[in-house]
Amino acid sequence: AASSDYPLRDVYKRQIDAGAPPTGLNPYDTREFMTWAQVTGPDETATIVPGFAMAQYTRDTGAEHPNGRDMFRGDGSLRMCVRWVPRVAGTHTVTLFSRQKDALAQAGSAWTVSVGPATSPCPGVIRFGENGRVFRRDGDDASFFPIGANICWSNMGGIFQGQHLDDLFLLLRKLRGAGGTAFRLWANAVWAGLAIDWATPGEPAVPFGANNQIGCARLDASLAESEDLGLAIMFCIDNMNIWAADNIAASSYSETNGGPCGHTCDYFNQPAARAMTREKMKYVAARWGYSSAIWCWEFWNEIDGTGIDKVTPHGMLAWHQEMASTLRTADPSAHPITTSTGHPLNFPPLWRAPEIEFTQTHHYGYMDSSEDMVPYFRGYHASAVHLFGKPHMLGEIGVSWTGGTSRWENDGRTLHNLLWSSALLPDSCGPGFFWSWDSYIHANNLWDRFMGLARFLDGERWHDAPMAPLAGTLEGPVTERLTEPETLKVSMCLSGNDFHQSVFAIGRDGQVTPGIHLIPNIFYGVDSHFCHFRIRLLVDMPLAGTLSFQVWGGGVNHLGNTAMQATSEPVAEIHMDDRMVLRRPVVVKKGEAGTALYCDTLSIEVPAGLHEIGLENVGGGTFCTGHFLVTNYRTERITADLEGVRVGAAAFLWIRDTDNTWAALKADRKLRLRTGLMARLEGFAAGTYAVSWWDTREGVIVDATHISTDASGMLQLAVPAFTGDIAAKILPM
Repeated sequence: AASSDYPLRDVYKRQIDAGAPPTGLNPYDTREFMTWAQVTGPDETATIVPGFAMAQYTRDTGAEHPNGRDMFRGDGSLRMCVRWVPRVAGTHTVTLFSRQKDALAQAGSAWTVSVGPATSPCPGVIRFGENGRVFRRDGDDASFFPIGANICWSNMGGIFQGQHLDDLFLLLRKLRGAGGTAFRLWANAVWAGLAIDWATPGEPAVPFGANNQIGCARLDASLAESEDLGLAIMFCIDNMNIWAADNIAASSYSETNGGPCGHTCDYFNQPAARAMTREKMKYVAARWGYSSAIWCWEFWNEIDGTGIDKVTPHGMLAWHQEMASTLRTADPSAHPITTSTGHPLNFPPLWRAPEIEFTQTHHYGYMDSSEDMVPYFRGYHASAVHLFGKPHMLGEIGVSWTGGTSRWENDGRTLHNLLWSSALLPDSCGPGFFWSWDSYIHANNLWDRFMGLARFLDGERWHDAPMAPLAGTLEGPVTERLTEPETLKVSMCLSGNDFHQSVFAIGRDGQVTPGIHLIPNIFYGVDSHFCHFRIRLLVDMPLAGTLSFQVWGGGVNHLGNTAMQATSEPVAEIHMDDRMVLRRPVVVKKGEAGTALYCDTLSIEVPAGLHEIGLENVGGGTFCTGHFLVTNYRTERITADLEGVRVGAAAFLWIRDTDNTWAALKADRKLRLRTGLMARLEGFAAGTYAVSWWDTREGVIVDATHISTDASGMLQLAVPAFTGDIAAKILPM
């Protein structure tokens, strides 16, 4: 037995060497061989800490990989290791155990570790707080708000050349310096050298039943940097990008590498593949579950992109339940678990499964369709909470998936609006994560956009109080009446096959009921076994005009997905007041390689008055729309709005000028000083409240006052003059 003394802060980065694995057994498969430690703490509580196989690879900062990545060097020899984090000071007894196949466990070395107090204690594990809606770190009084972005690998080929960890670390330091607390990392971003069980370009193949030790070493380095910076990671284990279209030769599960998978669907269906995936989950928990940098596990980036939902619709749910059970059992820290789908609001059985602890939405417009993103942020959040009954976050957001956000704006308005809108919604477990971290955020030096919200939320305690929508209205000059009707543009962005709504009322002020975020943009044909439908638009034309749908793609084989193969071309049919007014094949020719264009327009003339306009695909395959235009329609414009959240007796609100968007900037509509607004907020307990008004960019208080409720429990707040937006905290005195 040996005794060691460590300060508490230092010991969490150490690991225990448990020796070389026995020959002839697979050290990555706990059914053949496993190592673990039993740690008995000062309070006599015993914890089982799983071990894992690891080859020591060291980063050679003086050399570069031929594929433009960091060079890691090592001899590939495996050792069994245990990573353990003492959370309390005192004497801990550590005993190593191992087991071969079905034999009895064998006790190995045992020693004591004396852990002393530290001025900077080891950060606690991030979990949901008492209200089950907002996170907190164990031991912290304040809530943990994951303020950050997708920084999923070192780059996308935009700003940086190659795939260097120093580039990733630069982005992380920029985020942390602006008050950021979290980011999303893809563990199998093989093109960037990050990998668990796939081969990375230019490096050795990974045989079935093994893991990529060089790729894992790069992940180790990424976590170590995050630990040092105090950033937390949404650790995305797999992504549809590597599994799509059966392009799986680099996977350890492929037949090429001795695995059972000839097609992507085999990964989900073959018993041998599922068994080894369970071993992967155990490995992930053992190698990285110790780290204070892990915020949560995310099984998939957009799992529906693999096509599994088309081949075995119930297999997606069963797979998640099986792997979540394995990961939860293997992870001593019990980090939160989530996943993601590319089609928002679809797959209710998956999102309602108790194994998935919070839901996510990924949303992008098409080209210039989504001129104001805020209604989508609010709408998707409200729908997800209503449908699935869980906390929610916007996990991936961009103005457009064609050409990136920088094609449409580089001012940072969309990022700013995402952060503030998504943070101040009831049942939001964190601000949304923007995409395009290098070509948009870093290229335009938008890191300071995180600072205002970080300062606003710093020290707030939301995790142990009930949350509810803030009931209130904004009064004053919030509506602009137009001298003559203008063309209204309405985005169509809900992709997917699990349809929830088919009738939409289009207001003359541009508002859509029940929500613009629910208008579908993929129209499936009559031969589709997914979802064939007709949408109905209720319009009230002040004058005669034209309604036109802008088509951007589709065809017999939708977006290259062979699981969605149809028998005939798409045919559009438009009805007005239950009378067919247009029927013709849809032109779905795409633009040149690498471009995205509108390829067809479906237009009808609409008389003045109330009408119901219906659109459906009465042919085969699919066609996709980006938006529709109605000429001579908009008669007024909402120029300011309010949103907010009640947290216990307190309230937090955000008021914005609705012209504070990328589209208004592009149209050269200048933001003006907003004055004369009054916020009327309902449902407060009688008493006096301290109100502080905040500059959202700088994160500083610009005005403060005290105000009392009236007899009905209403607070009437005079909004200070602002440009763009303003936020407020309302705290009971």
